[in-house]
Order: sequence, then structure tokens, then C-alpha cells
Amino acid sequence: MSDEMGPCEVECPVEILALLTPTESKNASEWREKCRKFAARKAENAKKPDLKPGQLVEFEHAIYMTDSTTHKTLQVVRPENRRVIFRSPETGDTYAIRNVKQRAYKILDQTA
Repeated sequence: MSDEMGPCEVECPVEILALLTPTESKNASEWREKCRKFAARKAENAKKPDLKPGQLVEFEHAIYMTDSTTHKTLQVVRPENRRVIFRSPETGDTYAIRNVKQRAYKILDQTA
């Protein structure tokens, strides 16, 4: 397999991309650009502060839950490895959300 084949995966480390020789292949160039964009998003997400229990988080877009409810603001109950347990301030129901840092959100100031 080569990058000229247009692989679906875009998680190639930028260190590997830097080792590749220049190409004139459109597919290879597009794939390399997708990999660089993915790496940039991943680096941005890593800069987001870790969520702590008790914090209120407002998501840019409401999240559709498996119980058919939608929530835009949730309270952190417990951060875990790859997911965070949240509680709805309105209902008290709890939800596990994976890869939270990939979502757009802000931590609400609770001191106001």
C-alpha cells in the first residue's frame, strides 16, 4: 500500500509524513494534507483543559443521547480514561460521553 492509493486512515504521525519524499500524485498529496489536518486537530484538542468533577460544560451543539433526550449543558461527575461521566442538571440522569475533547465546548464559570 502506498499513499498514492488514497488510504482511508488519516492518523499517520507528522514525523512519518516529514520522512516521505515529494510527490506529484494528487491522491498522495490529498491524503498527506488530511493527515496533517488530523494531527493539527488532535494537538488542539490536547490543549483543552482536563475536566474536573462539578464543572458545568456547555457544548457548542446539543448532544443527542441514546434515551432520545438532547443536552447542551452537562455537569462533570467523573472523568475516566477515554470517556467522561456527566449528569444532566435538569433531570439528574447520567451519561457517558467518549472523546469529549473532540467536541467544541466551554467550561461555564460557576462563580458568577
